Amino acid sequence: MIQKEIYEHFKTRKVHSLMYIPYEHVSHGEVVKGSKGLIKVFNETIGLQEIYFSYNTFDDIFKDLVKLEESHLISFVPNDKVMALKEKGYAVYGHFKEYHLHHVNAYTKDIGFASDEDFKRLSYISYACQYQTRGFVGHEPMWFQSWLDNGAGFLNKDFITKIIVIKDQEEIKGLALVACYNETLWIREIAVDPKEQNKGYGHQLMEMAISVGANHHVKKAYLMADQLNLSGHHLYTKYGFEATEDEQIDLFKIIPQKHLDHYLGCRVFVKIDRPMHSVHPKHEDMIYPINYGFLPFTLSMDGCEIDAYVIGPEKPLEYYSGEVVAIIKRKDDEEEKLVVSNTALTLGEIYENVYFTERYFKSEIVMKSTE
Repeated sequence: MIQKEIYEHFKTRKVHSLMYIPYEHVSHGEVVKGSKGLIKVFNETIGLQEIYFSYNTFDDIFKDLVKLEESHLISFVPNDKVMALKEKGYAVYGHFKEYHLHHVNAYTKDIGFASDEDFKRLSYISYACQYQTRGFVGHEPMWFQSWLDNGAGFLNKDFITKIIVIKDQEEIKGLALVACYNETLWIREIAVDPKEQNKGYGHQLMEMAISVGANHHVKKAYLMADQLNLSGHHLYTKYGFEATEDEQIDLFKIIPQKHLDHYLGCRVFVKIDRPMHSVHPKHEDMIYPINYGFLPFTLSMDGCEIDAYVIGPEKPLEYYSGEVVAIIKRKDDEEEKLVVSNTALTLGEIYENVYFTERYFKSEIVMKSTE
């Protein structure tokens, strides 16, 4: 838990990454043990520790980064420090440019808005678009309610937040998240179902988003876009947005993890690469009775991502978000695996579901203590 006094003190230092980060976002984090100015907050969506820094010189940060033993993401890295961090094993997670629109005019009066009944569909679209642009990871259904309540923890009550949707034959094809404040429109993101892309929905959502700003009498608009998102750049510039010198560079470092106990009780995102009823890529006689996947941006001792059994859903999936309810420890293999579910499970139920693979190993199932 980060005390408000520590947060305010960290913001007084010369070099810090808290300028756009509200206290509520880091309050449940902790100062990295032994460091002088590193805060870590576990991001359940991407499965990484988010690191925020606060020092008087950037060079002081390097001394503490070596104390990080978990895979992590560092945001707001100065451009002139990127190469130095790359030499220490970091890679670029995202490089975002800020775009400004100086004249906000209404394009349309026909604007659709989401209701709470739409959140499941919105979540599906956001996850389906995951990593189409760097940094875009998708959202849980409950996240969309939090966006309407307080900008998902990043905005205060003075902001007006909206979720715009575009439909065809009553099915939502895409969405846009916007916020209005201080005569400014922020277009947080635009996402279109991959099956419906290149049909003009993105342009219509952009026009709706700008029109919402005009209806609230804003004088300017801005958005952040990944430098590699060329199609997005084309869309933004078509509507008059101009790239500025303001940018955000995020780096990440993946550290192999031998023991996974710290994941117990955490919510994680699982990318399913072996869905239920699929055939094992190397053993044709093995059929997956449950969904099986991995955690992006992680590294296990076998050189691949951390694997996860998904228990509960009774149909093939592309992705899943749930709680880590158990760890599979193999006495005859250095790799551990996660068990992820949104259902309360007994030890016997877990063993029954993972038996199809774990019967070939000397495995132990470790669950979270209830004491």
